[in-house]
Amino acid sequence: MQGYAKRWMFPNGLGVSIVHHEGSMGCDMGYFECALLARRKNFGVGEYRIVETFGHLPFPAVDEVLLYVYKIPQDQADDIKDNDEGVEVAVGRKIVGIRETYRIARWQDRLHTYAEKGNLTH
Repeated sequence: MQGYAKRWMFPNGLGVSIVHHEGSMGCDMGYFECALLARRKNFGVGEYRIVETFGHLPFPAVDEVLLYVYKIPQDQADDIKDNDEGVEVAVGRKIVGIRETYRIARWQDRLHTYAEKGNLTH
């Protein structure tokens, strides 16, 4: 399978996996898929677990998500590693917010382009 797959691991014990290939969420529209990863306390099944997966991220949002996860304070990262659903939901909402900010901007750019070309009418 051709495409892109990369995993980053950060000192706070969290990581991010970014993929863009046939079958990933949003690939057919040029978007990336991102998974938030957390280091397992017991390494029996695998070093990291997937906390949540987010699809349809525009490329500029990928960089912002990486920086956001990298900067998550250690106490919050530990809560995520301990399966604290409240912290996981808060982090998930932030990542969705990052995604939507870029997606809205992308649609605004498209509408502006259509308007400049005279393709939009009232």
